[in-house]
Formats: sequence, C-alpha cells, structure tokens
Amino acid sequence: GTLIAADHLGRLLGGAGELDEAEALLRRAHEGLESGLGVGNHEVLIAASNLGMLLVRRGRPDEAEPLARKAWAGSCSSRGAQHRESLVFGMNLAAVLRELGQLDEAESLLREAFAGLGALLGEKHPDTLAAAGHLATLLLHLRRDLGEAEPLARQAWEGSLRHFGPEHPRSLQASTDLGLLLFERGRPSEAEPLLRAAQEGFSQTLGQSHPQALAAS
Repeated sequence: GTLIAADHLGRLLGGAGELDEAEALLRRAHEGLESGLGVGNHEVLIAASNLGMLLVRRGRPDEAEPLARKAWAGSCSSRGAQHRESLVFGMNLAAVLRELGQLDEAESLLREAFAGLGALLGEKHPDTLAAAGHLATLLLHLRRDLGEAEPLARQAWEGSLRHFGPEHPRSLQASTDLGLLLFERGRPSEAEPLLRAAQEGFSQTLGQSHPQALAAS
C-alpha cells in the first residue's frame, strides 16, 4: 500500500512540475513493488510505465525505453494486446520511441492504439483522443499523410475541448498541434487563432518562458 501510494504521489508531483521529487518516489515505488511482487505483476507494470514517462519528459528516453517496453510487453503477455491497458502502454512506448528516432515502430503502435481504443471505448473517449493526437503529431513530424493527420488532430482538439474545457493543458496542446498542422498545410489564417489561443493559455498557466508556451508562439 505504501509503495502504491508513493507511485500515485509521484505521478501527482510530476504533473505539478516537481520532477526531482517525483522521480525519486516513482523509482522507489517501481523498485520496491518489483522486489516484492515480481516483474510481471500488474502494479509493477503500472509503476514501470509511470517512471518511464517521467524520464522521457526529463529528456532521458534511453532510460525510459526499457521501462516503457517492459510495461507494454508484460501487459500484452498477461492481458492480451487489445486490452485497454496494453494499448495505453503501447501509446506510452510510442512516445519514447519517437524521441529515440524509432519512428516506424512508434507509428505502428499508435495506429494499433488508436484503432483498438476507438473500438473498445469509442472515438470520444479521452484515451482514444490522446492516441489520435499522438498519431497526428507523428505524421506531422514525418511530413507525411497530412491529409490523414488533420482529421485526427481535429478530433483530438474538439474532443479535448468537450472533455476538459479550453484552458486545460490537454486542450491547449491539441490546439497547438492542430494549428501547426494547418500552418504546415498552407492555411495560416486558420492556424493563427488556434496557436494564439494556445500560447496565451500556456503563458497564463505555465509562464511565458515555458517550452509549451514558446512552441505555440
């Protein structure tokens, strides 16, 4: 119970930007749970994924990759590749692989996550919206299939507005992603209000010098 609580607290602190303390708690939770419960335990896999996602946020994808892969592979083995948790872990692994430049595997995982989560949860569920947004931004990064990417990015943006409201970080990120894609497609007049709204929202919530505010400016 104490280690699971440490894992939850680490996630909360990570979300609040307290990354040093968050990493220490998540590492303690993962190592302690693995020692006590074994590598394939459900709580161990969650802790591995949580630590991996924090490490990639901290610019250490080489450390994050084995943790994210362990969570995904372990869940696929125990629950099946089309289980909701396996698909979410696959989406998390794809985020790490993108940072490592392993883009083909990242795209495959995101396509599987988007299709699987859509079938299980529906197109409007936050997990499906996250997969749509990640796949759209990867396609933009690859400068490929932008005609496919635009409806995915729009789905993520519109769905995030409905679920979270316009000032939530997920909505602001979705607004940035759609704006950048529209700009890349040669439609700056459509992109400008989206990017402006995202830049102002991130500046108010995170400060003007935060990378997400700068990315939208």
